[in-house]
Amino acid sequence: MKRYLGLIVVIVGVFVGMFYAFKRWDQKTAETQRDLNAARIKSAYLERVAWIRVNPDEKSYKDEVGTFFRWYFKEVNDHINKYGGNRKFDEYLTELDERSKKKKGDDDNYETKKAAYEYTRKFFDDFQTGKYEPMWTSTDHGIRWDIVNTVPVGDKTRFTFVVWGIPGEERVVDDRGTRKWVVSAGFKSNWKMWDEKAKLFGEMPAEGVDMKVEDPQRRIRWFPPQIIVGHFDIPKIPAEVKNIEVTFTQSTRSLTGTDILATHLWKLDLPAEWKLKPGEKWEGAQDSVRPEDEINERAEAEKKKKK
Repeated sequence: MKRYLGLIVVIVGVFVGMFYAFKRWDQKTAETQRDLNAARIKSAYLERVAWIRVNPDEKSYKDEVGTFFRWYFKEVNDHINKYGGNRKFDEYLTELDERSKKKKGDDDNYETKKAAYEYTRKFFDDFQTGKYEPMWTSTDHGIRWDIVNTVPVGDKTRFTFVVWGIPGEERVVDDRGTRKWVVSAGFKSNWKMWDEKAKLFGEMPAEGVDMKVEDPQRRIRWFPPQIIVGHFDIPKIPAEVKNIEVTFTQSTRSLTGTDILATHLWKLDLPAEWKLKPGEKWEGAQDSVRPEDEINERAEAEKKKKK
């Protein structure tokens, strides 16, 4: 029996080695399949989102964007069912906590990063639960600009926005292999205001935004790609104003180096919640001289219509 013991040990060792090799191969195969399926979902998303970005009909877009998100999150849910994953979508918070513990809580940016996650999460939850209903939308040069909602914030009005299709590229930004979606975009707006007599009351240019998250997928892995979220605050507008025209522009550059300027014009009656109370002063307003024909441009146009 002793003469066969060594051979038995060798045979057992071979089988054990084969078992662990097969197990490792099986695990590697599962990981490959998981990554391939995630890539398939992203590819299908980018193919379908092209129409969402350029659909010129506002009503049609608002109807279709909900269907689009339902499709996308069903794909995400099916992926997690098959390959596993975090259904709470809070891996970023876990990562922050672990990094904070290593630094023994000495992370000056911890609260800022956590706040950025929570800010991003509000948009993600609306997308996922079918609550995304922008109040106004426009598309130009493949860039869609959604005003999601407005809320009063002190003596200003906060405009929450979602912008689709700003070109960017994924880069590795540190030695841990962290990937970040990097974009370069400028934001401007110009607000023209008319009173009850269709006379130009004033004009207000604005540049930049007060908050934007350019890489929401860094915070939430399954956040829909190529979307920027944020908000900007605009001073409340004098009560005398009846109508406004807002021109929004986003300036960026394509990956081939071509300059892109997307322009969106929003015409509407001024909502009461955006107005100052009667008699309240418009802070920061400056007087400037305009040609009479420009001041009364709308009034003259209204007279021609009546004739």
